[in-house]
Amino acid sequence: MIVETDLDFSSGGSLRNQRQFLSSGSFTVPDGVTKLYITACGGGAGGTQYSGGYRAGTPGGDTSFGEIITCHGGVTGSSLSHEGGGVTAPDTCLDYAFNGGSTNKAGIPGGGSGQRKGGLGGDRGGGGGASALADGGDGFMNHNYLPIKPVKSGFGAGGGGGGTGIGTGSAGDNACGGSGAGAVINAPIDVTPGDTHLVTIGAGGVAAFYNGSYVAGHGGDGMLIVRWEGV
Repeated sequence: MIVETDLDFSSGGSLRNQRQFLSSGSFTVPDGVTKLYITACGGGAGGTQYSGGYRAGTPGGDTSFGEIITCHGGVTGSSLSHEGGGVTAPDTCLDYAFNGGSTNKAGIPGGGSGQRKGGLGGDRGGGGGASALADGGDGFMNHNYLPIKPVKSGFGAGGGGGGTGIGTGSAGDNACGGSGAGAVINAPIDVTPGDTHLVTIGAGGVAAFYNGSYVAGHGGDGMLIVRWEGV
């Protein structure tokens, strides 16, 4: 199993060529290139709140490279736990694929993924699940409903990129974080020079909304990086 999760996306290492996607687009395989290495993550789910009834955030979106690899977004809903998003890819990619971390009810940390950690559980909400590229957000920690760190999580200090589930709603013993998204890290795929593949980037889920404000954390956005050896 691949465990390299702290990647330097500013350089390709021995893979001297790369392109990063933070929004949807397309990629044309360069001349002479027959193998690509894909690092990608879906969008994390938004957190859930409970106060006299569930108010769920929205699921994270899927990130995909053509019809070859799909990293499914995190899950949210009116339940006490959520499994993380999975990965649909060729069998040759399975050793490079990670399911997103799960979440649970208030006071319980979110699940990890790869070497990434789920968010801390609070007394008013459970922590968000991690993706393999980003930690989960923390749950709310006190009776004033104040988060102990920013409510949006994701790759790049809360900006666009790898999605995670995020800290949960502002009240209720059973509020859950959103779960983390599926991810691949340097997954090798065979390609044909000159072929164009559509790239879809999954957005992070939106947090539960109640009485005119967000009462949980948003999920982090997805991302995708294509790398190839110099020719």
